[in-house]
Amino acid sequence: MGLDMNLRRDDAGPAQDIEQAVFEAMRLGGWILPQTPAEVLQAEKGLSESPVTLPEGLADPYAVLDRPRRTIHFGWQTGARHDTSVEQNLAQAAREGGEIPPEVRKRMQKDRRAAEGKADD
Repeated sequence: MGLDMNLRRDDAGPAQDIEQAVFEAMRLGGWILPQTPAEVLQAEKGLSESPVTLPEGLADPYAVLDRPRRTIHFGWQTGARHDTSVEQNLAQAAREGGEIPPEVRKRMQKDRRAAEGKADD
């Protein structure tokens, strides 16, 4: 925060008092980085009096980096069969709804089966 929270106005209302109290609690709890030289000195003094130890799982930085990466699943399965009617309808709409001759439709279906067969291999 760019504001000096140590300055208080005499006419500060309850909302300002609550904001100041929350800010002080967060600052003292280490949730807000020190902003002034005095706060930095106070934080350094606090760390020297009660040092923070990392959990065993985080102590070795190389072990953290060498961990296997977690895969995030978004709720769909890749390679799963799905209804292609929507894609077919959109493809036909892209052709401005024109009629497809039976021999062209037959060739398209044959090409699709061949492509899906290659994808399954």
